Amino acid sequence: MPISKIQSATPEGSWKEFYVFNVMLSDGSNGKVFSKSPQLRFAVGEEVNYVRNEKGNLKLDKAGYERSNYNAPQAAPAAAAPQAPAQSSTASNAGGYKMSPDREAKIIKQSCLSSAATVFQGRQASAKEVIILAEQFVAWVNGETSAAHFTAGNDDLPF
Repeated sequence: MPISKIQSATPEGSWKEFYVFNVMLSDGSNGKVFSKSPQLRFAVGEEVNYVRNEKGNLKLDKAGYERSNYNAPQAAPAAAAPQAPAQSSTASNAGGYKMSPDREAKIIKQSCLSSAATVFQGRQASAKEVIILAEQFVAWVNGETSAAHFTAGNDDLPF
């Protein structure tokens, strides 16, 4: 994998969820680099490993780091210390991103409100009735109540 220094990085707008940069390297290579951040993670003058993909775009990594999907020879990985799993119970955190408890609570409430609206679909129900049912769903999702709470005659629902 060639090593070169970044000579310039010029923003060129965005494509889908990525920011696009035109990067010029000190060995004369140049190409587009896609980033999820509005600022390229490498500074001008920084030494990088790079490869050109099948579309002619550059893939940059810190000098000395090589990715296995580049089909380049790799050094043996060092043994890593085991890490504790994420504390959140949501599947979206499987990649290591830890969502704030406030954001997680809002997502649960939004989902439960949607489910409550679905329950009342086709019926005449007030917004208050939908919200009350949504709050009951939230309590169940958060483990504050059990499914037994929803047995016939014990839920204060109008149906």
